[in-house]
Amino acid sequence: MIPLLLPNVLIVLILSLSGVLADDFKTLYGKEYKNAQVRRVESDGIVLRINSGISKVYFTELPKEIQERFHYDARKAAEFTSLAIEENRLFLEQRGEAQSANKLNTIIIPHIEFRDATIREAIDFLREQAAENDPEGKGVNIVLRLVPIGQVAQPSDPVQPGATPEGTAAPAAGPAAARITVTLDNIPLGEALRYIANQAGLKVKVEPYAVLVIPNTEQ
Repeated sequence: MIPLLLPNVLIVLILSLSGVLADDFKTLYGKEYKNAQVRRVESDGIVLRINSGISKVYFTELPKEIQERFHYDARKAAEFTSLAIEENRLFLEQRGEAQSANKLNTIIIPHIEFRDATIREAIDFLREQAAENDPEGKGVNIVLRLVPIGQVAQPSDPVQPGATPEGTAAPAAGPAAARITVTLDNIPLGEALRYIANQAGLKVKVEPYAVLVIPNTEQ
């Protein structure tokens, strides 16, 4: 008889356990979670399984008795939230940098030809070409900064066309006065940016949501 009774006992235990795990929760704002099962308890809230799926309810939204039941600690919750925010920020930064770097490598500019162009004219052209040749049609957010952060750009006399030999860096007057002369075909956007930035005495830095063209002295 024992082998026949054992399955029935297991069924009773499983049903009893389900009854213990299932509960009703009501927030301080009146929202109710009926017949919810607690899947996970975190420092700042509880993760519930309900009929419509998975939902997280924060302890700050729940009555005090519920907070005490799950041993809510405001200090630990704040630390947990801060850590989660920082981890999410780092993840988004890394993903953003990877996306920017990928676009720099995969967007191909068919033809570039500058003759005594300013760095601003060259960057404006690359912005347009990036959008035109991006399969997604979005291009790349290219930010040009000619002076280091905290410094004010000094006025300078413009360099006459042809004064800067091809392939040379910017004159002492600074990047704004540099003249870009170059011809490139079927070149990745990133390589074109670095080539042009170098002629103006600048460098390229990839950020999560922008590609910066900045002075060499910046980190």
